[in-house]
Amino acid sequence: MAVDKQQIKALRWLYADEKAFKKAVRQLVVKDLKDSGDADKLKQFYKAKAKLTTKELRAQAKDLKNFVPKTQLKKLTDWIVLKFEAKHLGYIAGAALVVYLGVAYGPLTGSSSQELTPEISSTSDTAATTGSAAAATAQPTDYLLPATAEVTEENIRFDPDKGVSSFVDSIGGVGVTVSMQSLPSDFLGDPDTNVKDLAEGFAATEKISVGEDVHAYRGVSVLDGIETVIFTKNKLLVFIQSADQLDLDQLSGYIAALN
Repeated sequence: MAVDKQQIKALRWLYADEKAFKKAVRQLVVKDLKDSGDADKLKQFYKAKAKLTTKELRAQAKDLKNFVPKTQLKKLTDWIVLKFEAKHLGYIAGAALVVYLGVAYGPLTGSSSQELTPEISSTSDTAATTGSAAAATAQPTDYLLPATAEVTEENIRFDPDKGVSSFVDSIGGVGVTVSMQSLPSDFLGDPDTNVKDLAEGFAATEKISVGEDVHAYRGVSVLDGIETVIFTKNKLLVFIQSADQLDLDQLSGYIAALN
């Protein structure tokens, strides 16, 4: 599986902290090159270069010749520069803004009554307020509630700066975090296709049809094993995350009951 722009875009949405973003990208690239037989050496290489600037990385990229075949050298060098230099990801700011809810995953394995401390991240401060990347601002009333009695309006957390509503619940006894925002304006023309493209960046390629109108996409992160489900409903972009695998029938029923 080649590392592509959709995967890098997903990581940028997921990790607002630059250090965490770099670490995630390094892990993804190393995993992608595992079949080359040089994974251990590559890990050492990335670890040694973790604190270098992009300029230093570019200058020392020739060191890669000691770790990978010549045929892969240019491609891998380009990957390093792309992934370590934030300005090379500027194309993201021109895309539809998606504010992604990155969760402290530990509590997800517990009951739905446990408190989570969400870390909400966006592509950039600039993209959040300018150009076609600006999404419609969500209001506190812009959310869906499950049919379960455990979650009420009082349980909804709303971040007015990010326009994201979220709550903690469980599906079949498995803890989940549900977050949602107004569908980005650039998604409105063809929401199904845009959500599908976004989901691919999270490796969420398993399509789940809920009725005739809702198509969700599910996948598991190769980095941390977190299961993510992405879909749109009632003009909201919705993420469901869990540290454990969710039963398909129970998940479908849960999505259908969200209103």
